Amino acid sequence: MTLRLPVRGKQFTVATDASDFGIGAVLRQDDGVVEYASRVLTPTEQKYSTIEKECLAIVWAVDKWRPYLLGQPFHIETDHKPLQWLKTARDPRGKLSRWTLRLQEYDFTIGHIPGSRNVIADYLSRPCEDTSLPEVACGVNRVQTDLERLLRCQKADPSLGR
Repeated sequence: MTLRLPVRGKQFTVATDASDFGIGAVLRQDDGVVEYASRVLTPTEQKYSTIEKECLAIVWAVDKWRPYLLGQPFHIETDHKPLQWLKTARDPRGKLSRWTLRLQEYDFTIGHIPGSRNVIADYLSRPCEDTSLPEVACGVNRVQTDLERLLRCQKADPSLGR
């Protein structure tokens, strides 16, 4: 769910978490939430090891927010300490190898945070009572209906007014 539009030029932080049943992520800028996301794991994904589930959460979140993250540095927060090696792994195998390759096009740092500080992503990774719900994406934005004012604002904007 999108809560506010991101500010161009400000660094993003992606916090992720995984549970036995789902993955969750938060996209933030300056401690303000831009977007929440979560989904239920497939039966196959539920059989992944803990490190694979946590890595899946990172890859899924980064892919989901690719338009915001590609081409600019950002930071990833995970409560799974072994994933700190993600960018420097010498010889990852299987899924971890493929996911590491997918993340190479991004400019990111990754850091460990205690699980007690990763509350929102942790909450989003937990299933509600009905885990058969599909992934839903929705945005909450105010729509400008005054077209003349919209045109004036676009012309006055330094990046849109060119």
